[in-house]
Amino acid sequence: MATLDLLMMAALQEKTDRTKALSKNMDELTARVTRSLAATGLQLRVGGVEVAPGDMAKRVGHLFEDSGKKLIAHSIELGFWTPQKTASQ
Repeated sequence: MATLDLLMMAALQEKTDRTKALSKNMDELTARVTRSLAATGLQLRVGGVEVAPGDMAKRVGHLFEDSGKKLIAHSIELGFWTPQKTASQ
């Protein structure tokens, strides 16, 4: 897994319902990953181009929207997380 995937997983780790958090807590998730990138000095690159600091939150938000559910499923598949029980289960 890439560093960005791990940062996204860390932002989702403590959520009671990770899938629901992708829609209900998007601002918080995005802020956590953006802060982590800044704190570590890592640069986000999209299509080989470095993302400007002012565009970072927007790009991270798009990554959560586009890949968040796949990242959750992949993390469960790899055994990093167990499936979560939701209110309907």
